[in-house]
Amino acid sequence: MFTYLDFSNILGGATAACDRLPDSPAVYALFRNIKLPSPYTTASTFVTALEAAISARAAPDRSNKVGPLHKVTLECRSDLTAAKAKRLEELGHSQSFREFLASLVETASLLQAPLYVGKAEGLQGRIRQHLDPMSDLAIRLRDANISINCCTLTYAVVEQCPLDLDNQTMLLIEEIISRLCRPGFVTRIG
Repeated sequence: MFTYLDFSNILGGATAACDRLPDSPAVYALFRNIKLPSPYTTASTFVTALEAAISARAAPDRSNKVGPLHKVTLECRSDLTAAKAKRLEELGHSQSFREFLASLVETASLLQAPLYVGKAEGLQGRIRQHLDPMSDLAIRLRDANISINCCTLTYAVVEQCPLDLDNQTMLLIEEIISRLCRPGFVTRIG
C-alpha cells in the first residue's frame, strides 16, 4: 500500500522525484536516510560515519518557559557510551564485521520513526511546498542538519478508501498515523 521514494537516489533529486508523484489525496511520511560508506572503506571512515548516524538528531530541541524564572530545554541526543564506542572501534577493524553491521543498519533503518507525517489533497503539490528551502519543515530539518533532499518519502494514495475522504477524515487519518509513529519534526498533531 505504501510507496517508497528515496530522493537521494533519483537523477535530478527531490524536485525531479516530484514529477513521479501522483497529485492525488495521500498520507505521507518523510524518513531520514541512513547512508553508511562501503564496508570496504577504512575502519575509521566506517566507524566515524556510523557514530555520526547514531548521534544525528531525530527531533528538534524544544524550549519553553516554566514559570517566570525558569526555562527548560529538551534535547534529542543519542550517543554510544565510551566503552561501546571503544568496542566498535576495535571491531571496526574487521571487514567482515563492517559488512555484517552495514547490512543490519540498512535493514534496521526501515524500523525508524518518521521525521514527519502529513496529509495532502494533492501529494505532488504538497511535497513541492515542503521542498521549498523556506518552508517551515525544510527550515526545521535544516536546523537539525538534515536535508529534506536526502530523505525518503513514503506515501499511500487514499483514493481507494470506501468512504468519502473529506478534510476531517483526512485529518483523522493523519493524526492516527502521527500518534502511532511519533514523528519528531511534527509541531502540531491533527
